[in-house]
Formats: sequence, C-alpha cells, structure tokens
Amino acid sequence: MKPYRLKYRQQIFLWFFIAFACFTTGIVLFQQRWERNIKTENLKNNLNGYAAIIHRYIQEQHLTLDAETPEQMTDILNLLPSNLRITIIDQNGELLFDNQLSDIENVENHLKRAEIRQALKDGNGSDIRLSHSMNMEFFYLAHAYDHYYIRVALPYNIETKNIIRPDNWFLYFTSILFLTVLILLIYISGRLGKAITGLRNFIFSINSENDSEAADIHFPDTEFGEIAGQIVANYQQLKQTKNQLALEKEKLDLCFQNSDEGVGVFSESLEPVFVNTRFITFVNTILDNHNAISKALFDTEEFSNVKHFLDNNNSQSGISFPVGKIAKNGKHFSLKCIIFHDNSFQIILTDITQSETTRLLKQEMTNNIAHELRTPVSSIRGYLETMLEQENLDIQKQRSFLERSYQQTLKLSELIRDIALITKIEEAPHLFLEETVNISSVLQELKEEFEIPFHANDIAFEDNISPEIAVTGNRTLIYAIFRNLIENVVTYAGKGVAISIDIYNESAVRYFFSFSDTGKGVAEEHLSKMFDRFYRLDEGRTRDSGGSGLGLAIVKNAVQFHQGDIIAKNRKDGGLEFLFTLKKLSEPQT
Repeated sequence: MKPYRLKYRQQIFLWFFIAFACFTTGIVLFQQRWERNIKTENLKNNLNGYAAIIHRYIQEQHLTLDAETPEQMTDILNLLPSNLRITIIDQNGELLFDNQLSDIENVENHLKRAEIRQALKDGNGSDIRLSHSMNMEFFYLAHAYDHYYIRVALPYNIETKNIIRPDNWFLYFTSILFLTVLILLIYISGRLGKAITGLRNFIFSINSENDSEAADIHFPDTEFGEIAGQIVANYQQLKQTKNQLALEKEKLDLCFQNSDEGVGVFSESLEPVFVNTRFITFVNTILDNHNAISKALFDTEEFSNVKHFLDNNNSQSGISFPVGKIAKNGKHFSLKCIIFHDNSFQIILTDITQSETTRLLKQEMTNNIAHELRTPVSSIRGYLETMLEQENLDIQKQRSFLERSYQQTLKLSELIRDIALITKIEEAPHLFLEETVNISSVLQELKEEFEIPFHANDIAFEDNISPEIAVTGNRTLIYAIFRNLIENVVTYAGKGVAISIDIYNESAVRYFFSFSDTGKGVAEEHLSKMFDRFYRLDEGRTRDSGGSGLGLAIVKNAVQFHQGDIIAKNRKDGGLEFLFTLKKLSEPQT
C-alpha cells in the first residue's frame, strides 16, 4: 500500500504553521520568563529593602545582637510584614537571631546555605528551598554586611508564587494573533497550491517508469500553457539523448572497470577525463603520496616519459605506443600511451609483476642450479680425466675415484629429484592427488630408511604420534616433509642429538605438529631465510656435508600445498624446532 503524502498546499501550510508556531511559542516562553524574572527581581529588591531597614535599625540602636536582641527588635518587627522571617547570622555561620525560631542554639551552621554562600561571594544571595528547622518552603534573600548577614524570607506559598507569576494578557493576545495568522495561512497556501499542482503532476508523471500519463496533462491556452508544452517537447528529446548516452556510458564503464589493466583518459591539457579503479590503485602503488589523479601526475619522475612522448609524437593518433616500464614498491608495470585525434590521450598501465617475478625467479633458479651442478660435475669430470690420462693408475686408486664419482652422481640425482619435486609443486600442484595418509606409518618408514644414519650419528628418534592419527593430503609430499626435516638434522645438527615429533595442539580441522631436535640450532638472522631455495648457513661447510639446498624449500611448499603454515625457531634448551599444520581427515569429494 502506497504511503499517504500531503499535497503541496498542505505541505506549505504545515511548514508555515510549524514555523509560526515555533516562533510564537518562543516569544511566549521568552516573555513569560522575562516577566517572571522582572517580578522576581522586584521581590528581591523589596526584601533587600527590608534587610537595609533592619541593618539601619541595628546601627542606630547600637544593638549588640545577644540574648536581649529579640526584645530590642520588637519595635522594628511591628513595622514589617507579619509573615516576614528575619534571620541574623554571624560571619562563622552561627544564628544570632531568628524571629520565628525560639531555640536557635541547636540549629546547624548556616555557612553552607546556598543564599549565604552566594552572599559571601557577591554581597547578595537568594534561594528557594525547604527550611529544615521549620519544615516549609521559603523564598530566601541574604545580604552580607561587615560583621554579620541579614537574611529575610517569605513563605513560598500561593501568595508569594502569585507575586512572581507572569500576567496572562500577553498570552491571550498572542493566541488571538496566532489564530488570525493561521486563517491567513490557509488562504495563502490554497492559492499557491492551485498554481503548482499542475506542474507537480507533470513532474511526477515524467519521473515514473511509464511516463505516458504526461501526454494526458493539458495546460490552459495561455503563456504558461505554451511554456509547459515546450517543456514537454524538450523533455522527450532530452530523455532520448540521455538513454543513448547512458547506454554508451554503460558499455564504456563495463569495458574499463572490468579490465585487468589500469586505464586513464586525459585531455590535451593533461587533465583527467576518466580513470578506472585499477589505474588509481596502480598510480598510488607507484607514487609515494596518495593524491587524487591530476595534471601533477606528469610532473613526477615515473610518468615524465609520457609527457616527453606526447611532446614528440603528437602527429600520430590511434596507435598504441609502449612508453616504458616502471618498477616501484615491489611491483612492475608496463606503460603504454594512445593519442586520439583531438590530442586527448589514453594511458594503459599493466601489472606485469607476476610475469616479471616469474622471469627473475626462473633466472635465479637457473643460475642456482647451474651453480649447484658445477661442483659434482667438475668432480666427476676431474676423476674421469685423471683415470683416462693416467693409464698406469693402480686398481685401488681407480676404485677410489669411481666411488667418489658415484657419490657425486648420487648428489646430482638428489638435486635433480628435489628440483623436479619443487617445480611440480609450484607449477603443477593439480598433479598431486589427495588421499588419507597415516602419519605413524610414514614415520615408521622413515625410521627404517634412516636407521643406518641414525646409528652412525648416535641420533635418538622419538615418535610421539598416535597410530590412529591420519590426515588428508598427498602421501609423497607428506613423506617429503618429514624426510627433509630428518635429513636436515642428520646432515647439520651434529652427533648425539635427539629428534622428537609431537602433536602439541589440534583444532576442528587441523593438527599442529612439532618437529624438534637437540642440536646446536641456528643464528636468529637465519631463521627467516631457511626456507629460501639454495640458502645455506655456511656456504663452504654445508656444501661439503651434502644436501641440495632445496630440502626446507620443499618442506615449506609441501606444507603450503596442504593449506598449512610452518615456522622455525630455536628451542630454549638448545636445538631447532619446526611448527607446522596439516589438515585432518575430510569428507571424500563426490
């Protein structure tokens, strides 16, 4: 059901009514408050006058304000109103006289009374409050003199309230004026509403989804009718043009906003005409300051090539020209420029970080592989050349060279195996099928594989994993995780150490594994780099002790393949500890 809306003339009346009602209410409240304040001040002045009379009487009669004071004040009390309460208080707040209290010795100190505190500060003070000694409300006024306070008070009853109550004549006058203006508002809003209703109906009809109702609105054959007819014709033409522009704009927006490239269109004067979201993101990544896209963009060092290109190639239009590449804040971008016939131009920023990073990683990995292959290949070549050149080499020496060559081929095989595995994890992870993997079974198999190295290096292997612990993953990769961690201990931790494998925590979907040893650990600066490919703590020593330099990189990639995380840290009691997570068993996919 459509909610009810007031007609325009009703709205005009309502707003004028509210405005005038607020104005009238404000005037009445102000007048009432002003008159009440005036009458209250008059009452205070009268009470001040009584206090002055009492003070003058005390001075003229040289009263000592002692026990005989009530009898000495009889004459002046007869001249003052009978309901007037008079209290004299010394500077310490003790009562010296009160014409309506017989026992003033047991009355509490009056320095904390509001009117006394104000009189102490300003000379005069007033308050309306309940008297604790007489249990009734008074209108108090206190006046401070040299050695005492004189406080006069009237009972705050109907009589006193009427004294300070404002008169109602202004309220009656304002009410009559309000009703008169209200009648005028009804008349004026009615006249304005008739003139605007027609225009209102026309506007609402053309803003509706079906504006055919606009054709049914007839205007009188007057100048106003001619203007309205022309408005209708202009509206139809503008609507058709607007629809065409909206369609074209929608096409351009969809094209630019969904583009993976940053697109910015600029005028001949280098002012931005249109930029998509990616362009803004890319520019803010490149530049150090996060300012809005403006003409100042081309004054920066990164985009100065664009300005130089525009100055030297303004005769060619409609062709995409590569302007250069930008490397900033760990990102790489290619920059292209297209000049249009009106000398406006378009800049295209393409994020080539991934391809550039991949290229650099492949180049680095190729260099590392070549570097790692050089040592075993050189050794094998040296041994074989020696055997070929020295024909009289004894059989024992030949066998020694062949055994050393064989060891180098094993290192080559290990390196090739690790390179193939880490490349497959990074570039073809879909080739690794997931299955249920029993961790205890994997560790038992590794224990048998490393039985000889464990015995040779006096390494204790403590497997604290329950036999029923199983995870969802690829057995080859999980095997590689534990194998490379164990091999890392065997190769680098030294002799007489202990290996411990535990599950220190678990969640609804993951097991938290701890793999630790009691070796010598590593320096803190190496912990964050241990998982880098071909990273070595001691280039000379570790290369001689074996290892491809890819073991921990394989561990990290294999853990990440299982949507886990891994960190390395030194143990408090010595040695190294790896903490990583693996997924629990999940429902099989159908």
